[in-house]
Amino acid sequence: RDLGASVAARIAFHGQHTVGQLLDANDATLKAALGELVDADTWAEAKALSRKRVSEARKHAAALGADASARSDYVRRTESRLALARNAANDWAAEVERNIARLEGDERRAASSL
Repeated sequence: RDLGASVAARIAFHGQHTVGQLLDANDATLKAALGELVDADTWAEAKALSRKRVSEARKHAAALGADASARSDYVRRTESRLALARNAANDWAAEVERNIARLEGDERRAASSL
């Protein structure tokens, strides 16, 4: 909500003591000082909007966290399957090499017997 130029004029810096007083003020004093600038309905609307945004942000963060966890689990499962596939490929390659060596030996023995 646009508070207008009249509010800006009231909150302009008029000295360090004013800022210090507001920073050191308790909640009631601060609300009273700010209440002179903005009516209570505006503060109530801002508070409600802020709570709604925080609630939505928390829900969104929780959903993102759950999604990240699910994706992380998926990556772990995929990496595990990849490791198994690499091991199987290495075993297959070793088996092929053994078969080639065996067949070459058989071929040499067959050629030498002729």
